[in-house]
Amino acid sequence: MKKRTLIFDVDDVIVPDRWFPWMNEYLAKLGKPTYESKNCFKVFNYLTEVFKTKEELEPFLDFFYSYDTYKGLKPIEGAVDGLRKLGETDRIRLATSCTPYRAGPDDRRFLREYADKNNWIMDNLSPFYDYKETIAISGKDSIHGFSMTDDKLSNLSGNFERKIMFPAWHNRDVTQEELQAAGAVKANNWDDILEMLK
Repeated sequence: MKKRTLIFDVDDVIVPDRWFPWMNEYLAKLGKPTYESKNCFKVFNYLTEVFKTKEELEPFLDFFYSYDTYKGLKPIEGAVDGLRKLGETDRIRLATSCTPYRAGPDDRRFLREYADKNNWIMDNLSPFYDYKETIAISGKDSIHGFSMTDDKLSNLSGNFERKIMFPAWHNRDVTQEELQAAGAVKANNWDDILEMLK
């Protein structure tokens, strides 16, 4: 039987959000108020609500990219076991952005960040996942496979038989009508993903 190709986003599907805790650590170092949750933010790119000018944002980005922000991160509950189980019968591929936030054409910070991400993948998903199956890409509409699982509905526009939106704070207001228009369904957790990909 031919294996299906199941594609998964990495950040916010397998690995939790890195930006929020590092943002709070940076703010605390400056003696500024921190945030209890992301629910107070109105837009996906919540950094623009916290750092309102480039002069405020750039020092934070320098701080953020000077660390391995993947090191020590625990995977999202059920992700590792789910990928291992699906990989027993199907081909697993990870599709993840390789462009750092607000990157210019000569910005090489992505080299460090992408290396850190691959190290996390090898540390947490080996030996059942081959990191060479990872696709480094920003626009995911050109990828093809049986399914795509992502936390951003806009990343589910490609030609997939199954499109699964993983829950995140920024997609909590996506309506059933919007999901239907995109041909997608919403999973609540990794147990739901396994059921949807039976």
